[in-house]
Amino acid sequence: MSKPVDAVLKETCLEIQKRWEMVFLEIGLDREHAHFLIQSVPTYSPTRIVTTVKSLIAREVFAKVPEVRSKLWGGEFFGERLLREYRGAARQRQGHRCLCCEPR
Repeated sequence: MSKPVDAVLKETCLEIQKRWEMVFLEIGLDREHAHFLIQSVPTYSPTRIVTTVKSLIAREVFAKVPEVRSKLWGGEFFGERLLREYRGAARQRQGHRCLCCEPR
């Protein structure tokens, strides 16, 4: 990822926190992928969290850094691979979700 993409991604995560009942406990950015540790309410399913985060981040990155679309294989910001892990029963009850999103 580039510095402009990193900045848009972080900014979008902060905006998501303001509008949705989600808190980004950790955001890890690597050269080709990102890791998120997200805390949310029990009424939000993992699917809802993933769908919300993926769609909002992709929309904002493509709008603010349009050259990204031409650099991606197939023009998709997030690939098909997505790993959801629950980190222990106590964390699960508190609504912690660990999402690892890796673009192609």
